[in-house]
Amino acid sequence: MPTTADLMKRTLRKAFVADAVEGLFGSGPERAISAYTSFWAPGTHPTTIVECPLLGEASYDVLVGSYGRPLREAPRLPDAAPPACHAAFGWAASLDGGDIDLFFELDAQGPKGQHPGVHCRHWGDLDAADDFFRVMGEGWRAPLYRAAAERLPQGWRAVFAAVFAGRPGAPTRLELTLSKHERQAVGEDPARLRACFDHLGFEAYDAAMLEAVCRLAAMSRLDTLQFDIGDDGTLGTTFSITSCFERTGAGFHGLFQDDGDIGRICTTYEQMGISDGRWRLAEGAVFATKGIALVDGAMRHVTTVSIPNCGKAKWIDARLQPAKLYLLQGAFAEQEWGLGAHG
Repeated sequence: MPTTADLMKRTLRKAFVADAVEGLFGSGPERAISAYTSFWAPGTHPTTIVECPLLGEASYDVLVGSYGRPLREAPRLPDAAPPACHAAFGWAASLDGGDIDLFFELDAQGPKGQHPGVHCRHWGDLDAADDFFRVMGEGWRAPLYRAAAERLPQGWRAVFAAVFAGRPGAPTRLELTLSKHERQAVGEDPARLRACFDHLGFEAYDAAMLEAVCRLAAMSRLDTLQFDIGDDGTLGTTFSITSCFERTGAGFHGLFQDDGDIGRICTTYEQMGISDGRWRLAEGAVFATKGIALVDGAMRHVTTVSIPNCGKAKWIDARLQPAKLYLLQGAFAEQEWGLGAHG
């Protein structure tokens, strides 16, 4: 009887279809499988998210995380991971009923042994964010993050914190969601977005960037905005907006049509000059398969998926960067399917 780990390896191999390997991923699934197996531990069934640029050289990076499942024990991490990363996952595993997700990010293009970035989804619990930075050995970042989170405009809520342990000069990452009302307001009025940026002290924008961010905000059912916080507490010059794709059950392929989430958003990326047509290759890597696997010692119905998760547009000093597409792979027990996704 296969385990969920066995099914995940099969899922990753199946997702890396020939056309997508050549034009989207740039290489095969080996690094994604290695990242997954480095994270896996008994009682933990992690999810992978493969991140692909939509312009320039085909390549991919990997995020692996707990994705809404309680961590009953700290997972096994790569040997290169610093002690703080092990401590962070141990902390999350020790929480009783906590609603904390942790992801670690491996830069496939970086040097061997590069420290992973660690992302914590705390759902607006700033005390949990404080604890996250503390166990990462980066407690000095906690007041910087909290100050930025607490000065967010009404309808803007911090939900993710991230730190790249062991990388000198790395900023503190803040990711936030917009309420439905605020997303509509931003999508309709660049002046509203300008006022929010000014309120936060974010200066790295121009009129074209405001128009593009508002256009994207109006297109998605769920967006997250991302800022970097410098050591002095000010916001840096990097900004991103992530557009999450709607889950449509067996109809994932409809997302790639002209009126589907992916079709509309990625065509907009093309019009913005930050994507070529390679995003269409991802359709061949999308599937959902039902089966039976050994989960925590018992046979259970499991759905294995490789699905579109989100797209991201990014600016540095108000200059557009190549867009990115994120594909999620997971093996979910029947009652788990339908969990929310990372943006």
